[in-house]
Amino acid sequence: MLCHCNVQCKPRPRSVRRLTFLLLDNAAEPTANLAVVERANEEYFRGMGIVAFALVDLAFLLVTGSIGLSMLVHWWRQNDAEFPTFKLVTHAILQVTSIALWVSFIVTQELALAWTTFAVITAGQTFGDLVMFASYRSRMSVVGSVPYFAAARDVLSFRRPAPAVHAICGAIAWFGMLAICIAATVTA
Repeated sequence: MLCHCNVQCKPRPRSVRRLTFLLLDNAAEPTANLAVVERANEEYFRGMGIVAFALVDLAFLLVTGSIGLSMLVHWWRQNDAEFPTFKLVTHAILQVTSIALWVSFIVTQELALAWTTFAVITAGQTFGDLVMFASYRSRMSVVGSVPYFAAARDVLSFRRPAPAVHAICGAIAWFGMLAICIAATVTA
């Protein structure tokens, strides 16, 4: 996009583009322009609040991911015969994809990206739960199905701090992402 000074500039944020079109539509009436500017300022600051929360959520995602990576390396080094490769790889790919999508949402503030990210991270969390069951079965020598609350209680007991912090930060990130998606939808 060429700017007024004939140099290449970054595209303007969505709220600024909307403001420009609204100002052009209401060019004949100056008082209407003032209301348009005030409304655009409110939208901009509301969007910035969502971005701030999304950045905090991104921090939780990155902490969760780094703890998950360290656990993956530890588990890989143990060379356990029951290593759930498919579940772990799928969980990791979905979570890394959700982090990339979340960064894209933060940059663009496109609502569809937020909800797409939420769907991807939810699928990734599901595979994370499957990994939790596999870990529980491996460590407790259990064959067959495992009650969810038994595996969750084991993780949240803090006998193994890394999985506990990973699970808690992951839950905070998931619920935070849900809240941000809802807030972005309501304010859109």
